[in-house]
Amino acid sequence: MDEKNTNMKLYLYIFFALLPLFSCSQDKQSSGDDSYRYATNEKIPAEVKASIHALDSLVLVAIQNGDTAFFQGIMSSRLKENSPNLSQTLRSFQQFVPAWDFEYKDEYWIRNAVPGTQHPVISRFMTYYINHESQAEEEYITLNLAEDSIRSFMILSIYTRKADGWELDAFRGGNYSVFGKTGLDYLEESQDELSQGHIFNAYFNILLAKDLGKPCAPYFQYSQERDLLALEDSLVALMNTDFLMPISIKEVLGNPEIMGAQPQVTDEGFVPLIFYETDISLEDKPKLEKQCDQIHEQIESIFPGVLSFSPYVFYRVFNRETKSTGRYYGFVKKRDE
Repeated sequence: MDEKNTNMKLYLYIFFALLPLFSCSQDKQSSGDDSYRYATNEKIPAEVKASIHALDSLVLVAIQNGDTAFFQGIMSSRLKENSPNLSQTLRSFQQFVPAWDFEYKDEYWIRNAVPGTQHPVISRFMTYYINHESQAEEEYITLNLAEDSIRSFMILSIYTRKADGWELDAFRGGNYSVFGKTGLDYLEESQDELSQGHIFNAYFNILLAKDLGKPCAPYFQYSQERDLLALEDSLVALMNTDFLMPISIKEVLGNPEIMGAQPQVTDEGFVPLIFYETDISLEDKPKLEKQCDQIHEQIESIFPGVLSFSPYVFYRVFNRETKSTGRYYGFVKKRDE
């Protein structure tokens, strides 16, 4: 066997030997004894898990009732200082609770933490990590998810064990996925669209990826965040070079100019929404319709790949003289029209 193969075997052996360590997020401290910090999402004692789940249930009920007194009773002093608008936070969460049923995405039991230090808890497959400053030697992190037909919402809670029981040290919420796709899924779609030369579609997908990139910031962070931000910068540069607005559309009546575009959410998915200006009066519906048909015939040549993004394209037209009023007229065009 040659040296190259021997090195490869050694590398694979080391890699697979390390996987169990990362899967339960262990990291040793450089202390003088044999103590070490240990975070696991496996084989958590039933009594510990049950006590946290019971507390989580009370938290969700308190959100439903807008019970600020309950939260004040379980919040750490640090969380109280960082939550000046607790009532407003609970109201923002009430749109998701109790209408949706929450289930656990993951949970981590942390022991032998060093208060005042930061240690990221790494997910089983290293797709994300949770970074926070430990406040006690024993902590517990829960990630709850709830879904409706369009999106899923995540609530992250960090509990610390004190002498008289558990207290809530951190509490965050945010959108985790839309139409079953997370920020990482939209990042992958953006990369795929870019590889096909569909810059416009890639840009739309990276916008969605970024919106979902930090569902519970600043604690929850994807390991591919740098890739996401780097691709966003690259696509913004390409858009400013290849699709600098406004874009004049030649040989179309009314001198239309495309002023911008964005992904628009619908019950069936995201649809490109194209904004443009025209000389045609918004009262002249037949001319507006004819103009939009002519634009739609050219839209694939203007934004290559846009018709593969969705079965539909939305158009929103403003008259140049009256655009300051905010008035517009909208059209919905099918991909094969």
